[in-house]
Amino acid sequence: MLNKGAERAGVHGNAVDEAKWAIESLAPYGVSIRQAVQAFIDRHNEIAASVNVKIAVKQFIDSKERDGVSKRYLSDLRHHLRRFVESFSGRSVCDLTVAELDRWLVGLGLGPVSRNNARRNLGVFFEWGLRLSYCAANPMNKTLPAWIKPLARVQGPVTPHRFNELLSDYRKILKKEAIRNGTVDRPAVVWKHNVLRHSFASYAIASEQSADRVALWLGHTSAKMTFESYQERATEDEAAEWFAVLPAKGKAVRAKRREGKAS
Repeated sequence: MLNKGAERAGVHGNAVDEAKWAIESLAPYGVSIRQAVQAFIDRHNEIAASVNVKIAVKQFIDSKERDGVSKRYLSDLRHHLRRFVESFSGRSVCDLTVAELDRWLVGLGLGPVSRNNARRNLGVFFEWGLRLSYCAANPMNKTLPAWIKPLARVQGPVTPHRFNELLSDYRKILKKEAIRNGTVDRPAVVWKHNVLRHSFASYAIASEQSADRVALWLGHTSAKMTFESYQERATEDEAAEWFAVLPAKGKAVRAKRREGKAS
């Protein structure tokens, strides 16, 4: 069948054999030859449009100078991106992955605040590169803040103050259980210290399969403690179920405004 069609199309010899090989090789992945070729073309174009990290960083800093940003901000960008260039100067911007950038940030040996500043500056750089087609996506967006961002649009900024207010309202709801003839009190849920932090860490390491990345999110100075504390506490399927928990549409509990405090 393939041979007859190839003859009609004027395709002969090795091309037919290569097509057969390609179809058989791609079959286990459920990918067609067209999809594989398109993926190759997209990747080729991505690489062709990208530039070396060192060149891109220089262009980025120059653009910020032209934008007239403050000297302090410019100095902060130069400080963090200088170390970035030293580590990745031989690479193209489009080749850098989330995992290796996370490992690099952890390896800087910075405290949580300084490391987050470095992460933020990298995010600004990659966002700039995305606009110039130097990369297909901003790898710094694939982090915990990116997961929280959609919820923040609905419920407002995710801050310790707001979170405690929302959690307080949820606790009040959990204290009562509705029954047919009214309500009956039941014991409040006992919240252990840092329970949500520990839960997030356990499920995140199961989902990401990277102690380095989760250590960065938690602000740990070493991935060793993260691995020893949270590895194999949950399965990958349990993690997927946990991260899929979102408020039902129209059912979110709004925190009451307190005098003298922002809601």
